[in-house]
Amino acid sequence: MTDTSGMRRLSYADPRLALWVVSLLIALAASVYTGLSAYDTASFFDSVEPRYVSDEIYYVDTARRLLQNVFQVDIDYYSYSGKTSENYYNAEHPPLGKYIIALSMLLCGDRPLCWRLPSIVEAGLIPVILWAGLALAYRGVLGPVA
Repeated sequence: MTDTSGMRRLSYADPRLALWVVSLLIALAASVYTGLSAYDTASFFDSVEPRYVSDEIYYVDTARRLLQNVFQVDIDYYSYSGKTSENYYNAEHPPLGKYIIALSMLLCGDRPLCWRLPSIVEAGLIPVILWAGLALAYRGVLGPVA
């Protein structure tokens, strides 16, 4: 049997519940703001001139090669300005990010915004994930304020 004597459940009459709800709403608002800011930044680069930003050329090209050569999936590819070596798979970095970009390309197409969509979503989730982590770490009175 688990000893729960040190933990109290929150009831609707407990004023701490309001703190938890307000802090969650603040985290959700921060998530929406962060996600929209990331989307705005990604859209800016598309509106000026659709092109690669920073090291996207390596990750996007590798995601395309993974789709074509590993998974044998052929999609309409975006006309882009740069290209890396035909057999370059960016092996010096773990493949998860490239798989996520490839999945995004499968779901919404090979366009600059779709390359950046996973990062936009992940950036938007950071405040809620941080809130959940702090809420678990500080379950007492300081939890919602942390």
